[in-house]
Amino acid sequence: MQMEYPELYVPKLIPNIPNLSLGLFVNQSSMMVVLLLFIIVYLIISGVLIYHWKTYGMRSPRVIFAEAVYFIISFVLLGIAGGAVYYF
Repeated sequence: MQMEYPELYVPKLIPNIPNLSLGLFVNQSSMMVVLLLFIIVYLIISGVLIYHWKTYGMRSPRVIFAEAVYFIISFVLLGIAGGAVYYF
């Protein structure tokens, strides 16, 4: 003999979103432009950081470690983003 369980009511927290056709705006070339703009901004910010690190003599082991972590993680994330756009 199987027991019957009442159906649980799960409230909808997010309403149904109509299908949006973004194919006109989101394609590989437009995403590549966005990625290139992001890389340009990244290079500018990184240049400012490198200038400050070198100009103000911040050569403590913690700053050198933070600099290495910053660039390693940045290159990994930029590689993932580039791969995602390439295979999009």
